[in-house]
Amino acid sequence: MKNMLYDHLRLTKAETIARITKDYTTDISTYDEIEKQARMMADGFSHGIIMQFPDKFHMKKEHFWQRK
Repeated sequence: MKNMLYDHLRLTKAETIARITKDYTTDISTYDEIEKQARMMADGFSHGIIMQFPDKFHMKKEHFWQRK
């Protein structure tokens, strides 16, 4: 997770620079990467919470983090 957070900061910095320099194509593509990466982080956080409190969640046979 720590690496994901650093990657998120790197992407956010790249997006900011692209926007300031009016490189909108890079800005948009970097934003798309940030969104994808943020969703993966959210899945990781959710997985950690579920693993801490498994009795509080009703899980199906295939868990969301096992999907391809």
